[in-house]
Amino acid sequence: IVAYAVAEYYYTPYDHDNEKDVGCCAIWDGVYFGLVYHAGSLALGSLLIATLMVIQKVVEYVQAKNQQAGDNKVVDCLLCCCLCCVHCCKEIVEFINKNAYIDIAVTSNGFCAAAKSALEMITALGGAMAILNGATFIFTIFGTILITLGSGWFTYIISSQGTFADQSSEFEVSNPMAPMTVACMIGMLVALSFMHIFDMTSDTLLYCYGYDVHNHKGAHTAPHALRELVKNCDIH
Repeated sequence: IVAYAVAEYYYTPYDHDNEKDVGCCAIWDGVYFGLVYHAGSLALGSLLIATLMVIQKVVEYVQAKNQQAGDNKVVDCLLCCCLCCVHCCKEIVEFINKNAYIDIAVTSNGFCAAAKSALEMITALGGAMAILNGATFIFTIFGTILITLGSGWFTYIISSQGTFADQSSEFEVSNPMAPMTVACMIGMLVALSFMHIFDMTSDTLLYCYGYDVHNHKGAHTAPHALRELVKNCDIH
């Protein structure tokens, strides 16, 4: 859904004021096209992840049973290797899935064709993708911390003065640390939600640019900052 809305923004040409005039219903369009035309592709990608998660849980269950039955070190070592391989495969499939869904939003390909195209884009945009993912990760960490601490600090200030600090008031908060903790938890959840959208947005913009360059379309609608990023990474 987010990838479709971002792709619609990307491919909207600049107007005479050098701005993009994007429609107001891009999110709803993404929901419609995703459920009506690409429900099978979305389900297939989810099935792959679910299958690997089931295998991971089965291996963990066998590992726990082995420890209860005497903890055979050879078996435990083999199970640890299997668990590591399954976890690695799951991480790879999740990464490919994410880019395949972006390709579906951009090109309307089926899942298999989208996954193949996603692998080609990952290879072509390796440098820019690594830089952008690193910057996004740092922004996500610091953004989440800042929003979480800001929510807690604001709540603590409010609950420790005025009506909430008045012992004669029915709204008195005897321990400001309790609402501050709850506010921090809520702030962190909200921050992670927004950071996830930010991550998907940056990946979709880079993918759209790579798709245009790969297919010799000129990338005339690409944001100027994105062009500079890719140019500095020397992507052809």
